[in-house]
Parts: sequence; C-alpha cells; structure tokens
Amino acid sequence: MVMKVGCPLLLLMILFVSSMCMAAETLEGMAIEEIRNYQQIQKMQDDWTLEERRQFEEINSLETSLKGLNFQIQKLDRQIAAEDKRIAMNKRKLVETERIRNGLQLWLLETYQSLKDSYAAGLPFLDEERKSRLDDLELVLNDPHTPVYEQFRRMFETLLVEAEYGYSSEVYRSEIELSGEKLKLIC
Repeated sequence: MVMKVGCPLLLLMILFVSSMCMAAETLEGMAIEEIRNYQQIQKMQDDWTLEERRQFEEINSLETSLKGLNFQIQKLDRQIAAEDKRIAMNKRKLVETERIRNGLQLWLLETYQSLKDSYAAGLPFLDEERKSRLDDLELVLNDPHTPVYEQFRRMFETLLVEAEYGYSSEVYRSEIELSGEKLKLIC
C-alpha cells in the first residue's frame, strides 16, 4: 500500500515539478515580456521627451517671432500715424494754397482792371506798345493753363514797365487825335 500511496505522491510531485518548470518558463516569459514592455515604455518616453523638447523649442521660436511681429506692428502703427499727420497737414496746406491762389487771382484781376483804367484815363504815349502789353497780360490772366506764379510774374513785369515810364526822360514823336483833329506831339 505504500506503493499505492507513493504513486499518487509521485504523480503529484511530477506534476509539481512540471508545473514549476512551466511556471519557470512562464515566469521567464513574463519577465521577458515585462522587459520588452519596459523597453517600449522607455522608447515612448524618450520619443515623448524629444517631441516635448521639439515643441518647446517651436513654442519659443513662435513666441520670439510673435514679439518681432508685435514690434513691427507697433512700428507700422507709428508710421501710419505719422503719415496720417502728414496727410492732414498736406490737406491743410492744399486748402490754404487754394485760398491764397483764389485771393491772388482776384488781386491780379483787380490790378489788371486798375492798369486798364489807368491806361484809358492817362496820357496817350507809346499807345500801341502799352495796349499790346495789356492785351498780352489779359490773355495770360484768362488762360486756365497758365500757372498763377507765371500770371503773377507777368503782372509785376507790366507794373514795372508802367512805373518806369514815370522815371524815364525818353522823347519821341507821336500823333494824337484831339477833338477830331490829328496833332503831332513830341512826348
């Protein structure tokens, strides 16, 4: 009977040893699997750390770019403000220039009318020359394509010539008509 009891015991021992072997193989396999898992986790952590570092560098780069762009925006805003001021100033100058131009043209026309009245009321000396000068001046003053500065120059040129007549002592012979008679005069 001892044998009978030993047999199941032996069988149990064989089973135990074989299960231990299987357990050892299973433990070894589990350990290898655990090491592989750890290696994969370590690789994933390394990859994540690299990705985190890359994204951090990208964020720093973008923040630096943003600072530069904000500086450029501020600079452009200041330039726009300066240009707006310059535009406003030029608009004021244009309005003022137009006001002066209109006033000057009115003065030129009034001065021309005075010269014409003075010519008509004055002594008839160098009649053709003076009339021709006044007619030329009238053409210049009424020409819309003649700049105001040229009209101004021509007006002063005419005024200067007319003023010089009072200071010169030039003598010439001329015919004038007085009460229907032509008279020869020395002017």
